Amino acid sequence: MNNLSLEGSRFFLLIALIGSVPIFSQGNKVLARQWYNRAFDAETIEDKIEYYNNAIKSDPTFYKTFNNLALIYFEKRQFQQAIELLNKAIDVRPDFSEAYNNLGVAYKQQGQYDQAIAVLDNAVRIAPDYYIAHFNLGKVYLLKKFYNEALEQFEIVQKIKPGIAEVILFIGDTYLAKSEYKEALKYYQKITAHVPTHIQALIRIGNVYMKMENFEKATENFEIALKVEPNNWESLNQYGISLRKLKQFAASISAFEKAIKIKEYQYAEGYYNLGLTYEQIGEGSSALENFKKAVQVDPNFTLASLKLNKKKGD
Repeated sequence: MNNLSLEGSRFFLLIALIGSVPIFSQGNKVLARQWYNRAFDAETIEDKIEYYNNAIKSDPTFYKTFNNLALIYFEKRQFQQAIELLNKAIDVRPDFSEAYNNLGVAYKQQGQYDQAIAVLDNAVRIAPDYYIAHFNLGKVYLLKKFYNEALEQFEIVQKIKPGIAEVILFIGDTYLAKSEYKEALKYYQKITAHVPTHIQALIRIGNVYMKMENFEKATENFEIALKVEPNNWESLNQYGISLRKLKQFAASISAFEKAIKIKEYQYAEGYYNLGLTYEQIGEGSSALENFKKAVQVDPNFTLASLKLNKKKGD
């Protein structure tokens, strides 16, 4: 489900906000619309940016242009520029719920969760049935570990737009974060009951069984996931962990090695887990080598660094 809102309708009638924004000539508005339409149809990012900027110059009150230009900066991961543009859209049109939603997502991407909550709350206040904004608000609450608030937002989405698998997945994730494993399992299994090949639900079911220390059931579910997507590195990594718990070390090593290869040897967690497996079977030099590779891929991987330093000290 797309969490951002692109305004693309060519039949929108701009209503000038008299007294709060300048009133531009009808000719400027027409020219702005022409640039806007060209930007919407343009094939390259550079052309889109140029045309949207031309639309803004022609009519700075055309608030949807700020929104669409901001989404381009999302794609470029230039979130601060997106934030500035979305704030301009809101300045022109204070009840523009889509801009509040997109601004909330931008703040979330920047790790500014309190700001994200504030603007997403504005989005749902302006448009109470705007389920995408409710969903995004729930996700930010989950990141903040405000689990009850997150569940409240996800349940609102369920009432407005029932049956979205991604929302059900996040309800399960919230219960998993609360260590309510049976509830989490119930929601993940709701998804697989309707879509047996839903890879993320299958992986999460395996993860719940891991939390419950039922490693046989975890392994079984990761095997089902791998039948659906044999090269899913996440499934392989979790499968390797469950196999290690069952002391099936050769199969565990094979799973981690395959995951690392799929990730083009840039998978710090895979190297770390491979190192743990070698450590458990007493192959210290192989463990050290993999902890070292984990840190090379991700120098900020604290657990791998601790293991590496300990091994060097032994």
